[in-house]
Amino acid sequence: MTKLLSFLSILFLVSTSFAVDDFDAPFLFEEVDASQNLGQKSFTKAKNFLKNDIYPSHQEGIYCGCTYDKQVVVKDYQEEKLKALTRYKLFHWDSEEGFQYPTEEEFNNKKPTYKLVPNPETCGFEPKGNGTRAKQMEWEHVVPASFFGHTFSEWENGHDTCISTPRQVRKCKRLNAVELRSVASEPKCTTDPATGVQTCVSKDIVCETYMSDPKPYSGRRCLTKVSEEYSLMQADMHNLYPAIGDVNGYRSNFPMAEIAGEAREFGKCDAEIKDKKFEPRNEVRGDIARTHFYMQDAYKAHMPISDEMYEMLKRWNDLDPVDTWECDRNKKIAELQGNENEFVSKPCEKLLKRNAKRKGIFQVLFDLFK
Repeated sequence: MTKLLSFLSILFLVSTSFAVDDFDAPFLFEEVDASQNLGQKSFTKAKNFLKNDIYPSHQEGIYCGCTYDKQVVVKDYQEEKLKALTRYKLFHWDSEEGFQYPTEEEFNNKKPTYKLVPNPETCGFEPKGNGTRAKQMEWEHVVPASFFGHTFSEWENGHDTCISTPRQVRKCKRLNAVELRSVASEPKCTTDPATGVQTCVSKDIVCETYMSDPKPYSGRRCLTKVSEEYSLMQADMHNLYPAIGDVNGYRSNFPMAEIAGEAREFGKCDAEIKDKKFEPRNEVRGDIARTHFYMQDAYKAHMPISDEMYEMLKRWNDLDPVDTWECDRNKKIAELQGNENEFVSKPCEKLLKRNAKRKGIFQVLFDLFK
């Protein structure tokens, strides 16, 4: 009888714990003071950290939920050697003299490269495009790089230092039977006095050589060169998630939104695109909301969000609370780039406390009846 009363008391505590929980209360955004990426400026390194150090334990794309595999890129030695020789001969008038290539042993001992390959059957994904990007995972900026990039003047206007360096360019191609201009074995060359382009022809090969003009450039390329702040934003791993390339491409830089109906674009993958807006699946809307809040708080001058979008993201945050993986991901990123997403950290603290409390209650039950 005593054990029964104890059991009923504990059962009441368990039900109360599940029904009334701090974790389920609306999150107070005023509690957060997010710091920004503290030093990871290389976008390439950020993607490698995500691929090799953060996501191996959770290989799942954000938009469709497909799992993916990390596969070694296998290349055939003879095939690769033939490609290199073919290119060499094109630029050396069909001569093999001076051609060098690693031995087969050296080729096979090179550090392996990897690709991330989605498993479409795990989420019902079907490609919309030609299928090339559908066969690879890419690292997607949930908050598009262009969204915050446009707030820098260099995105549109470039910079005094963003000018390409003149260099010698040589382009060669093989002519078909109709295009053949010469049967001479030695190249014959002419130079256009107006452009300075030298054209040489020998048998079925024609090569053009010229100096490129210095050209101004802007956008991401320029900003990566001149702005440390932009580089930190672009490489911020809290804003990077794995996504099937096809979905990433069609999503483009469209903002997140709620779209009426279920006109799905990629088979059973729960992602919709309409009127240049993108709607993600329910299971990750909270993750996406907390990423937006983090980026806005960490990079205030470059993250304008409308009141309407802000209210939508707050709903998403409440409807899809943090889970264990999101908490683990946040900690792993902090170890590599020096800061946490506090919009994840705060609710994760509550999640850990809740789980510890429930674990303690169930342990008491176990000890009571063992």
